[in-house]
Amino acid sequence: MGGQEDQIATEGNTPRPLGIQLAAASGVALAVMLVAGFAADIAIVLTTGGPPVLDPAKIGSELLRAKGSTVWMVEAWLYTLMIIAVPAFILGVYAALRREGDPGLPGLGAIAALIFWLFHTIHNLGFVTVLQVVATGYTGAGAEGSAADAVARALLGFANAAFGFGTSVGGVFLIGSMACLGVATLQNGGLPRWTGYAALAAAALALIAYLQVIAPALGPIFGVPGWLLHIAWVIGVAVALVRGRTMSTSHRFGYAPAGVTTP
Repeated sequence: MGGQEDQIATEGNTPRPLGIQLAAASGVALAVMLVAGFAADIAIVLTTGGPPVLDPAKIGSELLRAKGSTVWMVEAWLYTLMIIAVPAFILGVYAALRREGDPGLPGLGAIAALIFWLFHTIHNLGFVTVLQVVATGYTGAGAEGSAADAVARALLGFANAAFGFGTSVGGVFLIGSMACLGVATLQNGGLPRWTGYAALAAAALALIAYLQVIAPALGPIFGVPGWLLHIAWVIGVAVALVRGRTMSTSHRFGYAPAGVTTP
């Protein structure tokens, strides 16, 4: 056992590949940005007297509510810039979950996640444009106000079609990514098991949010908790990558019976 322990200790001191380090750092950055973004959402509610989204159906009053809101501009840019941390993090998740002979769920989950984040970014770019260009000089008066209303409605309609709780194409890819990565985690054990359950719960709530086509109130009721579970999943996976708590690591550090080489 002494020789095996020495080997384990030696391997434990082996520097991790640069790609894994980058994935871990990107995961931490994404987790921090997600938490900060949700905190900014709460700040928007407290400072503007309404939700952190703009309702196209009452666009005039919504643009006036958003006009001059610094925290809203910060929030929109924060969500937009999250895409920078996504590719390395998702590839790290894929590397932790993939196994020889698996049915391809890690790959499907990674692809769906990347597509989701693309739609998420498009959604937030639409909001940035409305806040930064349309709302800044909005007065609501005359023909100029009517034109601004029309432009804002079009941009928000496009943004909400890209991503929104129970209303969008991007939401479907969020459901698919969380479902695939959650099942892959439970099957392969590549990440902490609780993150697999969190991913599946996030997928289920995001799916139920689509019932808002019947009752609009169901969108945020189920969508927001689903998003919080998605944030918890990112945090859990990021911590696992930072600490090296992935299946590939556990295989490398695992004890083996005498005469048997640990992979």
